[in-house]
Amino acid sequence: MKKSTKTDTKKSDPREFLRVDTVQRVRFITDSMVHGEGFSQNLSEKGCCLFLNQELPEGSLVEITFPRLGSNNHGARIIGRVIWQKEYLSGIKFINQIHS
Repeated sequence: MKKSTKTDTKKSDPREFLRVDTVQRVRFITDSMVHGEGFSQNLSEKGCCLFLNQELPEGSLVEITFPRLGSNNHGARIIGRVIWQKEYLSGIKFINQIHS
């Protein structure tokens, strides 16, 4: 009797970098001066998902401040681009490194 071998059919995550689920308060301002507050849903080396108090247009540049991530009183700031928008969730791709 032959031994049955199973192959793993689970698909791997297509993301290049691991995303960590983390809820952090954020502040934001866009290139068109739209500003407000919200919370992160997850964070990776190259992007994040934010739950914001308003929808942001896809393609907008946005400066995001994570008040609790920085080593100084200004928090950590990063510039990103809105690459998708679904209701009040915004997918952000970072275009520079986090500065504290």
